[in-house]
Amino acid sequence: MTELSDSTRLLSLIVHELRAPMTVATGYVSMLRRETAGPLTQQQQNLIADVDKACSRLTELLANISEIVNLEERRMTFNRGTIELNPLLESIASDLAAGRVGTIKIQFVGDLQPVSVVADALRLRRALACLFAVALREAKEDLAVSRTMTDLDGKRTIVLTLGSAQALETVSAAAAERTTFDEWRSGHGLGLPVARRVIEAHGGRVWTASRLSRSVTAVALPLE
Repeated sequence: MTELSDSTRLLSLIVHELRAPMTVATGYVSMLRRETAGPLTQQQQNLIADVDKACSRLTELLANISEIVNLEERRMTFNRGTIELNPLLESIASDLAAGRVGTIKIQFVGDLQPVSVVADALRLRRALACLFAVALREAKEDLAVSRTMTDLDGKRTIVLTLGSAQALETVSAAAAERTTFDEWRSGHGLGLPVARRVIEAHGGRVWTASRLSRSVTAVALPLE
């Protein structure tokens, strides 16, 4: 096992120390909802619901921190298999569209030929779904997903470029400007740091494909 950095050690310690009090807090909130001495007023129900929601959010953050630590330590278990990529992407797009209010859509352009990757289907789906959701939120209009076949580091690779249709017109996925992916930008929790590490654990990369807009994201995955 590789030696942990100070930041990874700190994250591991935070998860360890916070799990016990979070378990107690969520347990008492659940008990309040089930075993009260009398009927709750609407205000009390609302307060308990808010506390329950906050506890769920904190529990999710701790789970994400733990996942980051495990990915950094390279001790995450991956159940790899051959996955057809196009159906996976279309399923993610369908789920995101169904969960939105309004008519914003996800459109696929570029090379649509069937391709396969070797990956943990569940973890790869979560990572790509997070990247798609953030790109859709930041595009604030229809999201375009360009698929381009290229050679990267001597491997046949598919590059997905995510952004508004207008932004993608100025970006070539195969020869795009590669700038550091801002995974820590506010408003997205820890989903992006987890997603980037999962993609890299599958031999891929994530970067910002345009200096003009940080919302244009490129995701590279080596093919089977």
